[in-house]
Amino acid sequence: MDGFLGADTDQLLDVGRRVKSAGARCAELADALAAASEGLEWRGSDGDVFRDRVRREAAEALRDAGARLDAGSRALGTQAAQQDAVSDPHGELDDARYAELMGAQGLWSDLTNAGQDL
Repeated sequence: MDGFLGADTDQLLDVGRRVKSAGARCAELADALAAASEGLEWRGSDGDVFRDRVRREAAEALRDAGARLDAGSRALGTQAAQQDAVSDPHGELDDARYAELMGAQGLWSDLTNAGQDL
């Protein structure tokens, strides 16, 4: 660790991509779970209550988890970009390096305002 300060931004971006993928998977699972519950041949009020609970509770919880993971992946991208900007002698960034996690629009706005979101 001689002379090294800060984060390994390649690792931050790698973890960010994995977290983003996990968030997308949560959303896929939520949709699949809701669809599977609708396909049950369970008639009557108990079946209706079950399907409603799956949609309102289980599928929604998965969607919420996916959204939190997506926000976390964006935060990791922001941290990597901030670290790279501070480490570069000219403060220049390659937007494409962070676009997958942060989106192509508003990179600098996101970086300068990131502290306000914490």
